[in-house]
Amino acid sequence: MYESSAVSRYRIGRIHLITVAGVLGFLYSFYMFVLYIVDPRYGVNSVWGVVFMIGGMGLSALLYGLLKFYRKSRGVEIDRLYGAIPVE
Repeated sequence: MYESSAVSRYRIGRIHLITVAGVLGFLYSFYMFVLYIVDPRYGVNSVWGVVFMIGGMGLSALLYGLLKFYRKSRGVEIDRLYGAIPVE
């Protein structure tokens, strides 16, 4: 499936460009996460800042769980759905 997509043609050497973009995105996200924890200019310099940050992560996990449960109650099992993608 990936090999037939348009983005699979782009490479830097032998590495796919999508892989490079994913690694750069991860590094940037990790850097920003560290800044939120360490640098008080970014707002996590009080108890409320920590509550807001952890609350946002917890709310995202809760929303994921609720939507997974909702879809399963409608007969759609996401794990099976993505497990059924054929190998090319």
